[in-house]
Amino acid sequence: MTTPAPKPRKWTWPAVIFTMLGCNMCIVAVTVYAAHRQSSSMAIEPDYDRKALHWEDAARQIRASAALGWKVNIDSTKGHRLEISITDSHGLPVEASIVKVEAFHHAHARDRVLVTLSSTSPGHYSAPAAIDESGLWEFQFFAARGVDTFTQSLTRAVYSEPTR
Repeated sequence: MTTPAPKPRKWTWPAVIFTMLGCNMCIVAVTVYAAHRQSSSMAIEPDYDRKALHWEDAARQIRASAALGWKVNIDSTKGHRLEISITDSHGLPVEASIVKVEAFHHAHARDRVLVTLSSTSPGHYSAPAAIDESGLWEFQFFAARGVDTFTQSLTRAVYSEPTR
């Protein structure tokens, strides 16, 4: 009497395929988590969904700022201090009641510096700021005087002093 040939397992190959897919998903999840957690260069624009919904307001603000004709000049970023000046379309100093800036290094966009500047003289503003790394920085300014609101974004190269 001969023994019958063993029947092939029907679930072997599907189980191998699903196991490999599961391992791949785990590896991708760990990689994305590690990259997001360790690198401050990976950043998403804060509050992007609200900004996207109100892009018409942002466009209106850009036009209003252009109509004011104000200009922000970054005078210094030395010594952990940000110093700026604001002038109007005639080159006269603007005395704003509120001046704020949000700044970030392009290589570390997640690490943002938020500063409210105080007036040091007419049209000149200053505040301590942790802008201490060389490279390209994005500065987003907000200034208000009465009913006038001004916004401006500047990209500037910052050169920090070497440490000894």
